[in-house]
Amino acid sequence: MNNNFASFKKQLLKDAKIQKQFIACQFELTPRCNLDCKMCYVHNQDSNKLKALELSTEQWKSIFDQACDNGLMFAVLTGGECLLREDFKELYLHLVNRGVFVSIISNGALLNEDYIEFFKQYPPDTINISLYGSDDDHYRSLTGHAKFTQVTDAIRRVREAGLNLDINVTASGYMLEDYINILKYLKDNHLPNGIKEFLMFEKRYDPDTDEHFLSSDDIVRLSTERHQLYWKSSPVPEDELPPVGGCLKEVTPTGINCSAGTCKAHISWEGVMYPCISLYEYGGYSLKEMSFKEAWEKTVAAMEKVCDPVECQGCAYKKACPKCIYMRSDGIYSGHCNPRVCEYTKRLVAAGVCKLDQAQGSIEDEFEH
Repeated sequence: MNNNFASFKKQLLKDAKIQKQFIACQFELTPRCNLDCKMCYVHNQDSNKLKALELSTEQWKSIFDQACDNGLMFAVLTGGECLLREDFKELYLHLVNRGVFVSIISNGALLNEDYIEFFKQYPPDTINISLYGSDDDHYRSLTGHAKFTQVTDAIRRVREAGLNLDINVTASGYMLEDYINILKYLKDNHLPNGIKEFLMFEKRYDPDTDEHFLSSDDIVRLSTERHQLYWKSSPVPEDELPPVGGCLKEVTPTGINCSAGTCKAHISWEGVMYPCISLYEYGGYSLKEMSFKEAWEKTVAAMEKVCDPVECQGCAYKKACPKCIYMRSDGIYSGHCNPRVCEYTKRLVAAGVCKLDQAQGSIEDEFEH
């Protein structure tokens, strides 16, 4: 992405968040997927049965038009696997023709030459591809399909076409021994990869029993190895660690610094609006029952009730801690932080992987290639 445009977009989103002006949305076009990743929420679902329950082409177009009429400028199309929709090109072009900057999140396995030629003619803002293994065997183990060669061929074609590309790698217990191998592949091929949070805090599962979660030990080890890979040196631990938790004598609940429900929304494959894909338990307004404008106003009102955990106010680890309120909170309306996050962050700072005065960001921002 052009640096000037990226800066413009960032500032635009910042201003929209302050004004609580809707400007961006993620549209989950389908719950179906051509892969069957063990850690995914669509794992073991019957895709054929779900297809009959999806919104129609015209229903999605109506939602898109309402979103545009309410200020939409930036859209993300995702799934499931959004390219499974037979009408994907029609839906994509509907947004493009409305002047929307559209990004795609895909597993890459369906990005054939036909799609590449289509995107060359109508370039997306970004094509974001998720990578799940460093070879076909690891892909088969995690996703049920040996798609490494197919996906990396798609990545090559996207780059050769000159399209904006980003790669997602989200480590889980099933990827434990292959995670660094994937990062080595990305580094060796000079592929962009933003640092993603590890699968430790998804509240839809039980971290103590579900196999895809990583322990604090796993996260510290993988983070240290990642640091060594990109920096080519071991991280330097902090000399002295401050206590975890708020240091203010009197704590007044404050709002959160989040785009969800302030300038961004997520629309599920069923046509329900949420602040974001993680906040599925809180709010949820059906666009089959109310207008887009009304759903957005209700979403904004719901997020206005969400406060930053009291322990985070004045905490020395706040910058090094995950930014996401869903991760940091022990229940979004509890007003308290998740103790697992405190442990995770303190250990990363103690190991020197994270710094007290430096927020977590992308590898491009933090590491020299």
